[in-house]
Amino acid sequence: MAQNKHYSQDPAVVAGRADYTGINYNTDYDYGGSSGFQPGSSYKVFTLAEWLATGHSYSERVDSRRKSNWGAFRDSCLGTQIADPGWNPRNDAGEAGGNYSALESTIGSINTGFLGMAKLLDQCHIAEKAQAFGVHRADGDPLVQFPSAVLGINEVAPLSMATAFAGIANNGLACTPIAIDRIVDRDGNEVPVPKSTCTQAVSPEVAAGMHYGLRRVMTSGTGSQSNGALAPWAPAIGKTGTTDGAKDTWMVGASTSVATAAAVVSVTGDANQRGLYFDSGQAATARHRMWPMVMSVANAKYGGGTFTEDGPGAVAPRSGDFESYSPPAPSTPPAQPGPPAAPVPADIGRDGLSDLGGRATNGPNDPVGR
Repeated sequence: MAQNKHYSQDPAVVAGRADYTGINYNTDYDYGGSSGFQPGSSYKVFTLAEWLATGHSYSERVDSRRKSNWGAFRDSCLGTQIADPGWNPRNDAGEAGGNYSALESTIGSINTGFLGMAKLLDQCHIAEKAQAFGVHRADGDPLVQFPSAVLGINEVAPLSMATAFAGIANNGLACTPIAIDRIVDRDGNEVPVPKSTCTQAVSPEVAAGMHYGLRRVMTSGTGSQSNGALAPWAPAIGKTGTTDGAKDTWMVGASTSVATAAAVVSVTGDANQRGLYFDSGQAATARHRMWPMVMSVANAKYGGGTFTEDGPGAVAPRSGDFESYSPPAPSTPPAQPGPPAAPVPADIGRDGLSDLGGRATNGPNDPVGR
């Protein structure tokens, strides 16, 4: 774990110093004091996991048109989730959508494509896939399951996302992260350390299907900039993510040996990273300099093998009826929507999210992207 702020628990040192902090932004509130950050489109891998686990294939096409009437989403845990009227998430470069295949939506991170996929799934099961891979809200609250959760509105710790991608790379076997490698007492005796526990989050066959798509994200999709900067190179899976207004940007990925989450996040303010520059270049693209720099060192030390891949056909038998869901008529009239939010600027770039409020409806023009 690393972060660019200097760390100190001394209030006198931290006070008035923007370059110092007493917070570990890599992990959960209970361990470091951070309430987490929205991972944006990197969270889509859990919808992909549920898609493949229920027998859908990469070649299947869904209704991915932009619309402001997304309607009902199945949720077997909390009850039907309704996307409020007016919620009209957009795609990067203004793609109108239509009938993207799941593979096209994965490679290009098409937001309306993933919402179309989610319409055929169960919001509860998508959240359960995230939990199975070790992802949870950094503040300890349950994962929200609004339709917009598909696009990454839950605030999570970078460590959680790295843990999840380690599980994906590990053929679906997800293991809890352990920070302590070794403890020796003052007499030189070894003291037992906490043990990692592992569970099969998805079957190896589903993991192989995930590898198929996430490899292509790296070779020809939104992660290609990071993939091309690896030296020495090793096969990698990955997914990018960016929140509204490029406030937070992520690159999360793994070789068969090491998983890394690189995030440039805003802890105060709402600055658009596309208008900010470091000495190394634009802040919004820093993830594609950070991630391959760390992974290149990992590749040199640990190497990386070939991923199992299964696609673009179905990787498991289809189970259940996953046709687009329409709930029973409500017994009481639905609440009227409030006034729409102010339109967002038109220059939203790559990787935008659906909204920042944890609701399905922050306004009719909420940007989304890759």
